[in-house]
Amino acid sequence: MSTTYATDKIEPSHALSELAAQFGIQPSTAQGVNVGDLERWASVAGGGALIAYALSKLSLGGIAAGVLGGALVYRALSGHCDAYEALGINTNCGEESCPRE
Repeated sequence: MSTTYATDKIEPSHALSELAAQFGIQPSTAQGVNVGDLERWASVAGGGALIAYALSKLSLGGIAAGVLGGALVYRALSGHCDAYEALGINTNCGEESCPRE
């Protein structure tokens, strides 16, 4: 396992991928990563906010928010969305433009 230091330059998508690898999270399908960088970071932020809300509200709604927040964080770390896969959507285009279908 390689060590990454704060002074090393890491691309945004690589930062999430490296964090996911530390937790043993990898896309498990042949399609792999199908969520773009911006959506992954938005999922981390939204999921984290929902988890924080859930921790402040110990109710059925709070539990539901926590589960949804956890799912969003997992989506961000794995880079894979099952709903996107089912719909044939891929927003992980990198430097090239996404192909239009």
